[in-house]
Amino acid sequence: MPPAKRTQEDPQSLKEKLHSLQGSSARGRRNGTNTTANGNHSKDVMSSTADNASTHSGQNDHSSSGMKWSSQDASVLQGYRRAYRLDTPSSFKNPLSHVVLNQGIGRQSPTMARARAKRRVHKDQLALAVRKNFNALGVSETDVIVDLLYKVKTQDKEFRVRFAPQRK
Repeated sequence: MPPAKRTQEDPQSLKEKLHSLQGSSARGRRNGTNTTANGNHSKDVMSSTADNASTHSGQNDHSSSGMKWSSQDASVLQGYRRAYRLDTPSSFKNPLSHVVLNQGIGRQSPTMARARAKRRVHKDQLALAVRKNFNALGVSETDVIVDLLYKVKTQDKEFRVRFAPQRK
């Protein structure tokens, strides 16, 4: 007699089964006894990670910060690079400069004769470095509050000092 056909389980029940198996082991250690009836529980783990990957596949890496750094103006990226003193070279002002400077006499120009680490890069590479730095920075709420209070308090002082009434 052939074995009974296995009914198709929904992914939610597989995830619940996985969580119950993980919770039963001592301190999260893997033992040889921690397998499901149909085999190894790593298959369930693989299916749950595949489910997570499929739900998040439409999101890009730059969407976590909400900015598209590659579409920003080059001057904005250069300003960020200078302000945060990033250890990355500046980008070309013209996107076609790389094509021109990579051929013939262009290689002898000061821009391309530099060490490889200090040569100018494409705008996309600069945007990548800026995005990585921006995402790595943490926000300190106390610093933000102090800066906000200082700016609000001193907002009009510079204007008043510059245009103070003349004393006789």
